[in-house]
Amino acid sequence: MGKRVFPATLTAVCLFSFSAFAASSSVGPIDISATVSSSLSLNVKVVDQATNQEVSSLDFGQLKEEKTQSLAQTSFKVLIKVGPGNGSLQLTQTGTPLTHEAGSAVIPEGAFAVKPTYDAADNSGASQPEGSTVGAAGTAVGTRTLYSDPTGSERVVTLLYTLSGDPSAGAAEVIPAEQKSGAYSGAVQFTVTTV
Repeated sequence: MGKRVFPATLTAVCLFSFSAFAASSSVGPIDISATVSSSLSLNVKVVDQATNQEVSSLDFGQLKEEKTQSLAQTSFKVLIKVGPGNGSLQLTQTGTPLTHEAGSAVIPEGAFAVKPTYDAADNSGASQPEGSTVGAAGTAVGTRTLYSDPTGSERVVTLLYTLSGDPSAGAAEVIPAEQKSGAYSGAVQFTVTTV
């Protein structure tokens, strides 16, 4: 019987050793990342239409009272160079109401208007990219799409900002002659994104 014990013990040791070699271990997960650089850009140039001079802000100055309304004596041409993008791009603007310095009154939102256009002359004669669209004229207050381009081409979009109540410029309201006197201010922010 002593001879049979040894082989049974040896077999048990061999089975134990075999299962020890079948063990496994793992590490991870390991984070992996990559970045694709963007060549998307946005450049803004503001031109006072009354003086044809480049300026840093849209300062409409002292409004002129004309019959039953007040209106600005100038308008501003804003040239926005967008792109190139790695695909479709969209230019939007977010504008705040023109608010009285005391915070107690605002210029009627429909009187502060923006009219987006595409002008080949501002693009060295290049035509508007196929499939691109220019936003409609309307109030400059709130968020609105000014330009969309499925090709992501580098182009200049021309915007005309007015404070006149002129419907042909996109205005839907006038500034009444009895508007509270004082200084009013607001802001416009432009954003270009790939979509």
